[in-house]
Amino acid sequence: MTIKSTKLLLSNNTRNVFLDAMKGLAIIFVVWGHAIQYIKKDGISFFDNPLFIIIYSFHMPFFMIISGYLFHFSLSRHSGLTLSLKKIKQLLIPAISWFVIESVLIGFNTHFKNIFYGSIYLDIKNILYGSTYFLWFLTSLFVLSIVYIACHSIKEKYAPHMFTIIFILSLFYGDDWSMDKVKFMAPYFMMGILVCKHMDFILKNKHVIGFLSIGTWMVMLLLWDKQYYIYITPMSYFNVDFWQHTKIIMFRYLIGFAGSFSMAYLCYFIISKDNIFSRFISFFGLYTLPIYAISTLIIYRITNEIDINNICENTYVYNLIITTFFSLFILLLCILIANLIKRNTLISAILFGGR
Repeated sequence: MTIKSTKLLLSNNTRNVFLDAMKGLAIIFVVWGHAIQYIKKDGISFFDNPLFIIIYSFHMPFFMIISGYLFHFSLSRHSGLTLSLKKIKQLLIPAISWFVIESVLIGFNTHFKNIFYGSIYLDIKNILYGSTYFLWFLTSLFVLSIVYIACHSIKEKYAPHMFTIIFILSLFYGDDWSMDKVKFMAPYFMMGILVCKHMDFILKNKHVIGFLSIGTWMVMLLLWDKQYYIYITPMSYFNVDFWQHTKIIMFRYLIGFAGSFSMAYLCYFIISKDNIFSRFISFFGLYTLPIYAISTLIIYRITNEIDINNICENTYVYNLIITTFFSLFILLLCILIANLIKRNTLISAILFGGR
């Protein structure tokens, strides 16, 4: 398999191993980032952890670019209504279902109690609201997909322009209902669509794009500051210094693009050949939604039972050994649970969108 095969239009019986491998790599970094965040309770803050900063700078943007790329294929194969219904099935229903499981079987945690002002009951508003927080990537991807479908239905030629205008205007809207995540992901979703449209140009200039991306990414990582975390500084322009906030937002986007393209370029050399490593990574790419959902549900609770604060003061050991093996354990556990769930077609459709 060569890199040129990345542009194939997926048929019902054919999978793109390169894309699966990149998805697998992305979900590995998601789980690894969560492991760094949750295992060690004391000592250095995960916000200051150098490996967490590296992972955070690109992992969700990388995931969204891949999602936008795949979305463009779906857009060319389905009508607006059909694709909208498909996204409800694939994204919205699983996001809602997993939040209901979180709420009913395990109970509202402190975070959601604060959101609902201490409410311990479920109604339609609470379910929809909580779903935008629990698996925020799914709901963000759903919103972005529906907005782009609407733009495409109005005028296909100007869909990217209309989408961009809506995104810019959204920056002056509040961040409630996880709108900060939607606004954060919007440019990467659009970039995935553009990458799909201009793949020939990108492949022709891959080395130039790759070297520029890696150089930019390395420099920006050295300039990283805690204010660039979306969890620290909002996306909205309400009650902020306009120019300072613009600098933060632009840095946030640029490092995400640089990191994502750097990772794609590295993947060109690492997993663009059909070998054991690429097959191993692509295997996880078949389970991205199950891993994302199940790990989000269980990882915090599992780490509550782990206390390594007194035995791991070395950041390198923590990042490269402890969290690495824990992440692999979580990944395999999620796949095991997913395969058990998939034995029931209806439950699998509800929780995994038919994947």
